[in-house]
Amino acid sequence: VTKKYKSGKPAIDVDEKGCGFVYYPNGKIAIAFSSNKGGIHAFMRDQGSKLLAEFNPEGIGSVYNRKGVTTLYTTRKNLINCNEDGSRKDYWYWEGKKMLTETISLTLNNFMTLEIGSLDAMFVTFSAEDVSQRFSIGRRMRRSSNYLDNRKTIFSAAPAQKVFSAADISNEAIRTVA
Repeated sequence: VTKKYKSGKPAIDVDEKGCGFVYYPNGKIAIAFSSNKGGIHAFMRDQGSKLLAEFNPEGIGSVYNRKGVTTLYTTRKNLINCNEDGSRKDYWYWEGKKMLTETISLTLNNFMTLEIGSLDAMFVTFSAEDVSQRFSIGRRMRRSSNYLDNRKTIFSAAPAQKVFSAADISNEAIRTVA
C-alpha cells in the first residue's frame, strides 16, 4: 500500500509483506511495521515519537497513556483494561468465562483509533487529511502443521550397517513423491 498526501509527501508506504511506515502529514512516523522471524510487529507513536501502543504478531501488546503508563494490554489469555495509574480496572478472557462480547474502541490520538474484538480481530485505523487506512494488527494466521508433519519417505530404509555416499545413489533409486 502506497499513498501520498495532496502535498506529495508520503502518507503510507507498506510493502506486500506488511513492513513499512505510516506518516503524519508533518513527515514524522505514526506507525512502524517491522518484521522478524515471528511475523510483523506494529508500533504506534505520537508526533513527538512517544510510544502509544505496540503489538506483536500474536496480538499481544500494550497501549500507553501520555505519561507512558500501560492503560490496556493483551495476553494470550485475556485483555486487561487499566486505570490511569496502571492498576487493573477490568479484564476479559478470549475464551471461556467473562468473554469480551463487544469490540473495544480506543482513540490513541487525533489520527489513530484502535479496535479490539479478539486476538484475531485487532485493527488500527489511521486518518489524516485525505488519507485513511485500516490495518490488521491482531494474531496472524499461522500454519497448523509444518512440512515434517506431511512428509513422505523418498528412500527405503537401508540396513543400519550400510552407509551410502552421494555417488552410490542413482536417479533410479529416487522415487517421485506424489
